[in-house]
Amino acid sequence: MCGWRESSVCRPALPILTSSTPAESRAVLSRVARFARARLSGLIPAVALLLGTASLFHVAPVQAQVPSAQTNLIVTPGDGKLELRWDGPLGEVVTGYDVHYNPSPLNQPATAWTNDNHSGTLPIHAISSLKNGIRVRVRVRAKNDNGAGPWVFSSGTPAIILKWPSATVSEAESTTRTRQIRLKSEPVSQAISGTVTYAPGSNNPASLTDDLQTGYATTFSAAAGGFPEIVLALPVNDRLNEVHEKYTVRINAGTGYRVGSPATVSRSRFWTTTRQRHRRGFRWHREQVS
Repeated sequence: MCGWRESSVCRPALPILTSSTPAESRAVLSRVARFARARLSGLIPAVALLLGTASLFHVAPVQAQVPSAQTNLIVTPGDGKLELRWDGPLGEVVTGYDVHYNPSPLNQPATAWTNDNHSGTLPIHAISSLKNGIRVRVRVRAKNDNGAGPWVFSSGTPAIILKWPSATVSEAESTTRTRQIRLKSEPVSQAISGTVTYAPGSNNPASLTDDLQTGYATTFSAAAGGFPEIVLALPVNDRLNEVHEKYTVRINAGTGYRVGSPATVSRSRFWTTTRQRHRRGFRWHREQVS
């Protein structure tokens, strides 16, 4: 019998105060003290080990995060301006962007960046009032309530870009007039001049002097504040009697502008049969191309 139950292993039980004399009471208390010390001697290391292990799993406080760098910064040149577009940090909260520019030469350290005061959170921006032909450095960074992220750099050179509105022009064989095409929807900031060159099309291997009323090349120009326009020559049925006339025209490099894309336009003519039909307010035009 050990304590209050039977067991094959007898564990010491807490002594019971049953003495009546002072000497016996002191002896019992001494036994209780030794019992408590024996129990605590095994408990204290266990508690210390538990506290030490818990400190290994201490979670550090979350630090305030600024935005990551944006990606795909694209700079498109224009007449006296640069148009910027980029992709913002994916899945992050952004409260705005900083957009700076610097016209210093690229081989010199940047001494002064100008803040172009981007507003809103859309990832697009246009820097205006720049001088054509001078390369400008730009930098963009995202920001939030915790601060600004890293800068992303690029550069571009403002310029007047001339290009065809579309790569093809098609019209009826019965057309008897030339076509005038405006190469820019906005007036140019400086005078420009250049030439266009005619070349045979895939369906017209004959000499251009035989097929075009104006020959191989023409010139064009525009004053500052004007619109550059090119007059396309009228193809004609010549002695070779082609069923369809087709030719291409290329904008050449000139003064005061750069050539964009598309740099060439293909103009063609086709036979037509027209029937005037009115259906639901629309005029139907049927084309038969042999």
